[in-house]
Amino acid sequence: MVFWNLLAAQGVLARCAVQFTSSRNHVWK
Repeated sequence: MVFWNLLAAQGVLARCAVQFTSSRNHVWK
């Protein structure tokens, strides 16, 4: 169960990182 929780947390962090980088690139443009 902990393994799946870590996997889900990684997925959420990855999604947040992608949105953050995309938004930052949009601002730079």
